[in-house]
Amino acid sequence: MSESAVRLRGTLATAVRALQGARHLNVVELGAAGVTTFDVHRDASGTPCAATGLILPWRQLGTPLERRRIAQAAGGISDEAVVIVCSAPGEKLPELAASWLAEMRPGSVLARVSGQSVAGLLREVLTDEPLLQPYGLLGLTPDPLGGMPRPAAVTVFPAGAAPGATAEVVAQASGEVVFAVLSMTEGQPRPVAIRVADLPPGPQVIRLVLGGPGSVEFSSSVPFVQDDRGWAELVVGAWPLIGTQGGRVHLVVGLETCGHQDLVARRIELVRQVILESAGGGTECLVSLVPYATHSYDWEVPERPVHPRCWLAAPDRALTALDRLEAEPVYPDGYRDAAQVEDMLAEVVTRLSEGSPGRTVLLTVGDRPPHPPGRHTLLACRNRYDWNRQVTSLERAGVVFGAITESDHPIWGVLGGSSRAHTDGNSVTQLCADLGLATTGLDRIPFPMIEVAP
Repeated sequence: MSESAVRLRGTLATAVRALQGARHLNVVELGAAGVTTFDVHRDASGTPCAATGLILPWRQLGTPLERRRIAQAAGGISDEAVVIVCSAPGEKLPELAASWLAEMRPGSVLARVSGQSVAGLLREVLTDEPLLQPYGLLGLTPDPLGGMPRPAAVTVFPAGAAPGATAEVVAQASGEVVFAVLSMTEGQPRPVAIRVADLPPGPQVIRLVLGGPGSVEFSSSVPFVQDDRGWAELVVGAWPLIGTQGGRVHLVVGLETCGHQDLVARRIELVRQVILESAGGGTECLVSLVPYATHSYDWEVPERPVHPRCWLAAPDRALTALDRLEAEPVYPDGYRDAAQVEDMLAEVVTRLSEGSPGRTVLLTVGDRPPHPPGRHTLLACRNRYDWNRQVTSLERAGVVFGAITESDHPIWGVLGGSSRAHTDGNSVTQLCADLGLATTGLDRIPFPMIEVAP
């Protein structure tokens, strides 16, 4: 590896280590072929990951080259950290564009490298980073007072552990059990790796190998397979015991209130059912109701801003707010291809940043996808909110996602990531169980008894 590549690798490693919370790192490569961008951030478990944009060839940026077009190709000059890499030193267009970007963002880092893949260096940095938070293996541990075993995350890799680190645990169970490695970020458990093994009776030594942030491999005398069940389905009974706030749940409902009047009424009735099930489901439930409609692009139709009808309310108060909402006229249908999902998400992110007691569940009830933040086949959000960034922020906060929808749009696979129900209402009870709104006992926790091997 050349000296310039070593320096760049160090620069990238330093910038990635500095990423905290919802911050992003923008890496912009100016190469012989054109402009390539990399958006680096941490997911909900604290694992660094990068999304790579397409290469924008120089010929598509116009002749002569303009600062404005370079800024657009680089994804805009935001307040995020920026590393600018000229990977074709001495070539006119890459050098000119790199110098312009450095001028437009004085706090950025400008590096030059040749004969080295920037994407490859970034991939190495992300893979080789030591853990910023400990990883624990979820299992049942004996109650020191002689009571029932309790779920607990036993630390297997401490903060600072490097790729290649190993750990051994002794597991006891009979039959199919789940091995779930969690990152303990700010005391909140977030899944990193979930595997299933069919254990024979008696103690079994399980060896874990850290492949890097977000990567853990298991080995034993029995095979391990990937588990495709949702996280909430696996640990619904464990949440009240392993969470930091006991059994308290904060249910946030994002409710689409545009469309045909009968459909809106059906959505409201389903929300009412969820609140009633949650209130009697064995947890202390607080409810927030955040209705949303669609953006207005008609000057004769005033925009209805997204605003909660109640926040952290007792279930009876939330039902009263829902009744009042039901009595209001349905918002004009307006633009039918999208709704203010992104505005609702932004409002929830802002409110949750002020604090939320217990575990938070976001239940979105609707059908239309969000407006995009910029140019797209759909009209852009009037407030330029980016739904993807809002979701990332909520994931980092440990929010559990559920949805009730008739739509097969991909966004509902994200908003209903832990559980999704149809508006026919037949699966509302299961939805509540999946999301931990109605808890069950330890018989729902398919984890082994574990202890760290001596």
